[in-house]
Amino acid sequence: MRPSYLSKMLQMWLNLRLQLLGATMAGAAAAIAVFEYGSSERDEAKAGFVGFILVNAMAVMAVLNGFIQTFTSTENNLVAMERLSALAEDTPQEAPLALPTVDPSQPWPGQGAIEFNNVWMRYRPTLEPALKGVTFRVEAGEKTGIVGRRGAGKSSILLALFRIIEPMKEMGGQNTDAGSIFIDGIDVGGMGLETLRKGLSIIPQDPVLFSGTLKSNLDPTGARSDDELWKAVDEVGLKGFVASRHGQLEMTLEAKGENLACGQRQLFCLARALLRGSKILVMDEATANVDEESDDMIQRRLRERQGVTLLTIAHRLNTIIDYDKVVVLSNGVVQECGNPRTLAQTEGTVFADMWTQYNEHS
Repeated sequence: MRPSYLSKMLQMWLNLRLQLLGATMAGAAAAIAVFEYGSSERDEAKAGFVGFILVNAMAVMAVLNGFIQTFTSTENNLVAMERLSALAEDTPQEAPLALPTVDPSQPWPGQGAIEFNNVWMRYRPTLEPALKGVTFRVEAGEKTGIVGRRGAGKSSILLALFRIIEPMKEMGGQNTDAGSIFIDGIDVGGMGLETLRKGLSIIPQDPVLFSGTLKSNLDPTGARSDDELWKAVDEVGLKGFVASRHGQLEMTLEAKGENLACGQRQLFCLARALLRGSKILVMDEATANVDEESDDMIQRRLRERQGVTLLTIAHRLNTIIDYDKVVVLSNGVVQECGNPRTLAQTEGTVFADMWTQYNEHS
């Protein structure tokens, strides 16, 4: 409403001044006519000329107002075109969605092994790198947690994995092999974005639901049967809740799932991710906004998924303490990588200090 209010006020400001200008012109014409012809003898030609001047002086205001309004409206529309042109031509574009000559033809990924090889990444050319030579490997089917302080680079790992932000391919003006991410031995930097992102599933920190039915939110493409949907809802412990609601799978969800509790929204997002059946599942602190009981249930369900590589940005360290591996980040650098229980019991490790502080505050 603020831009609309400002636009209306500017129109009123302009109209007032145009009316004052037109009235001044008409008054000046009338004054000239009175002083020039008022004292002269009656002359029909002069009277007609005076009338012509007065009528056109009054009409100038409307013509001038229409001309300026048209000019400003055209200028505003041209600004919109200018912005679209800048977006299309000057803004760096993402990589192609598909590369038929490069993308794997078979269902991918088949195993789910992930390897970061000396990955450097920064958000803008003028900023310091958010990831500085990150190297680690996650074997197929491993449950791996990514931990670190605020600003350590945890979310940057996911942005690089999904190629929301491309890893750096040069440093100091020189080309380098840094920035390679492999999934099942294939460099994801050389494939289409649609192929890459369809092969991964993510549960974001803030649950994303759309207005519509529960069924359309769980299966937007309509590729799953109702039995599969009920199974996914049952896996996240919400079958009883859905069965008790009017319409069941056709129950109505408001925008952003406002008619659900925060924990329920997150669980439905988990069910949607499980329905995709991806070999790689990524969680971006997805349980940070749910209670301990829901968190435990989510982690239990995830541990039961066999053959799925789980990559979790951990907010609560107790949720990843029994994972296969933990990657500890600090200032964009991998400080430690290993079994979380082993690191927690090793004196002097960064993860041991984080584990001690977490237990003291929990």
